[in-house]
Amino acid sequence: MALLSNTSWSIYNFRAGLIKQLLRSGVRVVVIAPQDAYSDRLREWGCSFEAVQLDQYGTNPLQDLRYFRQLASIFGKYPINFVITYTIKPNIYGHLAARLHGIPGLAVVTGLGHLFTAVSWKTVVARLLYRFALRPRRKVWFLNQEDRQLFLDYKIVRAAQTDYLPSEGIDDQVFAPSKKPVEPTIFTFLFAGRLMDEKGVRDFAAAARLVKSQHPQVQFEILGFIESGFPHAVSRQELQEWEDEGILRYLGETDDMAQHLNRVQCVVLPSYYREGVPRILLEAASMELPVISTDNVGCRDIARHNYNGYLCAKRDVQGLAHCMEQMLQLPPEKRQAMGRRGRNLVLHNFQEALVVNRYLTVLEQHFSIIPRASQEALAPIVQMEIK
Repeated sequence: MALLSNTSWSIYNFRAGLIKQLLRSGVRVVVIAPQDAYSDRLREWGCSFEAVQLDQYGTNPLQDLRYFRQLASIFGKYPINFVITYTIKPNIYGHLAARLHGIPGLAVVTGLGHLFTAVSWKTVVARLLYRFALRPRRKVWFLNQEDRQLFLDYKIVRAAQTDYLPSEGIDDQVFAPSKKPVEPTIFTFLFAGRLMDEKGVRDFAAAARLVKSQHPQVQFEILGFIESGFPHAVSRQELQEWEDEGILRYLGETDDMAQHLNRVQCVVLPSYYREGVPRILLEAASMELPVISTDNVGCRDIARHNYNGYLCAKRDVQGLAHCMEQMLQLPPEKRQAMGRRGRNLVLHNFQEALVVNRYLTVLEQHFSIIPRASQEALAPIVQMEIK
């Protein structure tokens, strides 16, 4: 089985449960992605790894053709029975290449990103390519119902092809509630995500400035990758300016998000990006942290207003600051109740075991990929109703 994505990092961090279950079931897993610091870790798990060159943000057709030819060559190298793809270019060119070799597959639309945030000629081209690549395929999954409906409205896919996957799943044992003091000495808000404008990082900094003027003791932290190749990315210099101003701290990157979530009292993601379901909100909710986000596609699947946090309008710095003020003024027991409700959402809808079981059930029932005898390997997997 081949798994394709735009980074090895995302395969390693978001699909660990699926890969390990496939390997336990006796499936040989070939990961196809650009080489990065996580590629060797995938090999250590027992995966085969094939590095490809992929310009994930570029529009040069020659570079995309090179990526397609690399995929076609790899598909001819291995006796691949099935392919699963994630993110835009792997979803498009991965399935075009797989069709050349008669390989069935599943496309997972993990969010529509900046191409569908600001509509342009690139959006039109992406729709056409998506339609050409995916319409003949048997299954296309979406992490939220709004993206699914958008693809149906534009006739990119047919309703019978589509299904809903409740996020990539969260390991609720890794992201388990911590034992922090009931009322911390210093209240900390954390933004964690890719450092680009569409994720709301600049809005977070602007709102932090407003809140800090009234509550100088409150801390604001940013954690994440600097996306240097992305349009409207936040630069290291910009982060340094915010630090010099005294409104926040930049913590860099991490391989241990749970450790950082253990320290803070609230996670903030003021995104206006076309999200699937934001991973950081799932991680925070699983650890019983209240969240603040925007009334945005994907975000509202896990962040629910006055339930496990607050929602504000997109690109509304004043509204975001107001939500932060509300969170600060909540009694500790009410914040804890919000956190507990968030974890219940995760356990009933977004648990990793549920998501992995969905994959294996579809692979067995529709594609006869996972042999029934391997069901013994699914003992840790539990059946849960999606609510």
